[in-house]
Amino acid sequence: MTGSAQATPVRQGVSGWFQPERRPAGVSRRSLVAVLGFIVAAVLALVGQRQIAVGEYPADGVALLVAGGVLLLIVLLRQSGPLAESLLTQAVDRQDSPTDGSAATASAEGERGRPWLRRPLLAILILSAFVAFVQAGGGLFRPLGVGAWLLAVGSFLLAFGDFRWSKLRSWRRSLDAWRAGLRIRLSWELAAFLAIWLLGCFLLFYRLPTVPEEMISDHAEKLLDVKDVLDGQNKIFFERNTGREALQFYLSAVLAEAGLGLTFMTLKTGTALIGVFAIPATYALTRVWFGAPVALTAGFFIAVSRWHLTVARAGLRFTFLPVLAALTGLFLLRAMRYRQ
Repeated sequence: MTGSAQATPVRQGVSGWFQPERRPAGVSRRSLVAVLGFIVAAVLALVGQRQIAVGEYPADGVALLVAGGVLLLIVLLRQSGPLAESLLTQAVDRQDSPTDGSAATASAEGERGRPWLRRPLLAILILSAFVAFVQAGGGLFRPLGVGAWLLAVGSFLLAFGDFRWSKLRSWRRSLDAWRAGLRIRLSWELAAFLAIWLLGCFLLFYRLPTVPEEMISDHAEKLLDVKDVLDGQNKIFFERNTGREALQFYLSAVLAEAGLGLTFMTLKTGTALIGVFAIPATYALTRVWFGAPVALTAGFFIAVSRWHLTVARAGLRFTFLPVLAALTGLFLLRAMRYRQ
């Protein structure tokens, strides 16, 4: 009797360890159809754009482009809520979600509070996207095209994002409270990260004018692309040397105008600056996954890594990839874990 009485609490206490593991719910058919619709719309638009660019069948290209836009509009209108939220909330385990239903209620209120605004925003989205596409003709950035593109992105976010005035007011109150009682608290983690970051910055810029010292043909071609930017050619894509994206050339043009001139040092300074941001990006991504100790370790290793230092000081665009990949992973993980 005594043994049975003692065994019962133990059995009850450890019974939770043997419960079946909760598995994430599957993605709904509606979400899969929406994703498939997005993919088909993108393929139609890309094929249509290709046909227009080649010039062999421009009418077919316009028809495919219009079909892709119409399909995209249909998919957007049939979605009752944000597609990302629909996918992520079903694919991620609910154990990190609030149990009181407050987040779900707030999201539902945000959805119900703006249905009348969604269709006008979608109309603005389609119109501004078309203007941006037309203005990008010839592969050039133009003020009207860039403005239309930003308007299209903003319209999409306002139509399908979870924006509520109550949340904005809460953020403002928090910011005001933070300003009123501003105090800098240097925790051990922040101090360690700053030390690692300063070490990485020192290694990235130490003897940068002389190491590496000689250019190669890739650097010469990149300087020609930077010269094109300085001469007013606001290209979206640079065809020289089998083609390159434009980000490094615009950054180098800014540095050249700032006083560095059209030199090898301009290219090296630009990529070294991007390498500086690789350290906090890696730290932030790793911290969300594994916590502060592992994040500090990862930040230290990338700060002193021979591969990172060599690539970031070389004046070539390789160093953009780790930064952008880390930021993409960080934002994706935060969206999946915190719905932010």
